[in-house]
Amino acid sequence: AETIAALEVVNLVRTPLGASLEAVAGDLGTSPGPKIVVFVTDGEETCGGDPAAAIQTLIASGIDVRVNIVGFALDDAALKAQFEGWAQLGNGRYIDAADGAALAAAVAEAVQPTFDVLDQSGEVIARGQVGGIAIGLPPGTYSVDIRTDPVRRFDGVIVRSAEETTVTLTNDRATAMSRWSSQADMAPAMVPRSVLRRGHHRVRSRPSTRPTLCDTLPLKSRMRPCPTVSARPAS
Repeated sequence: AETIAALEVVNLVRTPLGASLEAVAGDLGTSPGPKIVVFVTDGEETCGGDPAAAIQTLIASGIDVRVNIVGFALDDAALKAQFEGWAQLGNGRYIDAADGAALAAAVAEAVQPTFDVLDQSGEVIARGQVGGIAIGLPPGTYSVDIRTDPVRRFDGVIVRSAEETTVTLTNDRATAMSRWSSQADMAPAMVPRSVLRRGHHRVRSRPSTRPTLCDTLPLKSRMRPCPTVSARPAS
């Protein structure tokens, strides 16, 4: 926070999005573990760079990284769509922030930890981000690794056909498992409205008054087995 506060704000300058993204790999270094890049911008590339190519190069470098893009006060639908496409290239997502208040919430959402979904053989079959878009999974029982330091594992997560399973995470493992079980057993009509708002199956982070990990992790079951995992819910 002190570093950010010390930065000098300069108006009416150009926007080197591509060059900024090209510098990310050097900034991240070689330390192990998952990394999240939060790219905040209020405009398009204006310095002749190629942000899409920079993101693809970053992902191809082998760094375990997810690029989330936050668009601040944007009113250009085409630009938002472009940013969403770039975020998908970076295994991340685009989050829109209309004003200053929304910006703080968007950045907080963008830095939530990632998670792995493992089948009963222990193989990772899907990845997502806490509080993010629901991922598609075949019905079954899974383990989930929250990729914090240390990694937190939760076993026995049940995903049922044509239902969306919302997992609540807290520092209390027993509480988390209890909420898992009760929410996984809900009939579709009883799924909380927040899970189904606007039909996007977006589950947002829940505020916590304690400095603990307390968010929601969405898993969505499809009627048929999924050969691939989608970042978007099935239509």
